[in-house]
Amino acid sequence: MKTKRILLVGIAFISITLGLTALRNDDKSFEISKQLNIYATLFRDVNMFYVDEVNPGDLVTTGIKAMLKSLDPYTVYYPESEMEDVKLMKSILHDDIKIKAAGGIHNYQEAMAFIKAGASVLGASAGIAIVKGETQNVIE
Repeated sequence: MKTKRILLVGIAFISITLGLTALRNDDKSFEISKQLNIYATLFRDVNMFYVDEVNPGDLVTTGIKAMLKSLDPYTVYYPESEMEDVKLMKSILHDDIKIKAAGGIHNYQEAMAFIKAGASVLGASAGIAIVKGETQNVIE
């Protein structure tokens, strides 16, 4: 009887802990979703109503670079169009620096291009497709 009671208390404790953890993760997911919605609305409005013509790619790149700069001075974003910069960095610094390539890596070919350019670490939400060697973009 005592073992049964301890088992029930243990199960209740684990259930409550898991429930609170899930609730905390839901709060963070909600906050991320809310902030991305605000960004998307502002981005759309700037593209539609700004006095001058804007380049959406440049706006996003500027936003990403500003966000990373606010975190630390070492994390830098290089879009695919700046792949030559990554190659130059690696050719000068060799193994003195580790380069993480993230964002815009959707398939095996893009992953291999960054590795050949000198990336040591890849960050990609399409990791499974990349490992499987898929050639089509799975995430747009």
